[in-house]
Amino acid sequence: MLEEGNVPRVPGQEAPERDPAGPSTPAAAPFLDRIKEEERVALLASAHLDQYPAGTVICHEGDAPNALYIVHSGRVAVLKEVQDGHPVLLGYRGPGEILGEMSLVAQQPRSATLVAMDDTALLHIAAPDFPHLAAAYPGIYRAMLSVLSDRLQEADVARTTVVQEERGLAQRLEMVTGEAERLAEMARVHKETLELVVHDLRTPLTVINGCLDMLRHSLPHDTPPAVFQLLEISQRSTQRLTDLSECLLETAKREATKEELGHRPLNIGGLVENAVECSWAMARGSNVDLQIQVPPNLPAPQGDPAQLQRVLDNLLENAISYTPSGGQILIAALPVNGEVQVSVTDTGPGIPPEQRHRIFERFVRLPGARSRRDGLGLGLYFCRQVIQAHGGRIWVEPGPENVGSRFVFTLPVEQAKEPADA
Repeated sequence: MLEEGNVPRVPGQEAPERDPAGPSTPAAAPFLDRIKEEERVALLASAHLDQYPAGTVICHEGDAPNALYIVHSGRVAVLKEVQDGHPVLLGYRGPGEILGEMSLVAQQPRSATLVAMDDTALLHIAAPDFPHLAAAYPGIYRAMLSVLSDRLQEADVARTTVVQEERGLAQRLEMVTGEAERLAEMARVHKETLELVVHDLRTPLTVINGCLDMLRHSLPHDTPPAVFQLLEISQRSTQRLTDLSECLLETAKREATKEELGHRPLNIGGLVENAVECSWAMARGSNVDLQIQVPPNLPAPQGDPAQLQRVLDNLLENAISYTPSGGQILIAALPVNGEVQVSVTDTGPGIPPEQRHRIFERFVRLPGARSRRDGLGLGLYFCRQVIQAHGGRIWVEPGPENVGSRFVFTLPVEQAKEPADA
């Protein structure tokens, strides 16, 4: 008979308890239905009823084949160890099903671990008793072999299904790989086409703009003002086409090739000062005051200074365009939780909440700019691309006391460093 101490169990679980009243026939027993009544009676007479609380390990993979089990009630999980040490669930066994028949017949160590999933009762037939029982009642042995044959057939079906699924996955992977190559080729052709279009546009646009400029300077002084106004509109439109083609090319190039960014310490204070210097004339002409608030010991994140300079230039130009005469713009930077946070805050009309998620998309431009040049709606989209490529975030929020807008972006700092040289 199986001793209590030989039954493996989960730490903290009680050992299986024997029912002194003896076993009774399960309500539904597929294995027992395959044997005759006298064989069933003899089998049950040789069995003990063991109780296993939920979570108890009944036996481990590799244990000696010391018993045959028949599930009386409850549910048992059959687990198989794999190379990474994590068990794989092979299935469940319910009332009337047998367990451990394969190792018992082959006299090999158990090939799986059995765990009680619910409070479970098992009919336990000791291994030394089984050969005598099978010799006296051959129908028991035949029924067990029949169950074993059925399970082997189920395993064959499962293996066939796995092979079919693997073939299907391989075909889908091949399709995905082919689609990825096709998309990469389309992106390359798209980029090359844009380069050709921009190149073909740049020369005539430059010629047109130069001719318009020569015409404007060659007109007599008594030329009607309306003519000069028309020339100015023509030059602005020509410049807008030039800017649009250049922005489209740069955006498509970044999307198609994932252009590699430079990687060097960034002097955020120097970049801010450069942006203010370049925008000073525009701000003065709009009667807008520019202020800088950058601490001298700001950590230096890693990144591409040229790309970040364009981000600051775009944000500052946008702020000036939307700030009314007499307004103020603050460009600030400070370290926050392992990042450098840079912000551009204006005193303009602000951005409605329902529009804040859209302004970083392509070709989106909100009304209300004071600049005479029409925007292209690509500046903030470019800013988002660059900041995300640096591993940072960019967003817009209301300014202090809900006045104006505050554009914020962050750049991760690998470790605190001395500010880089300007």
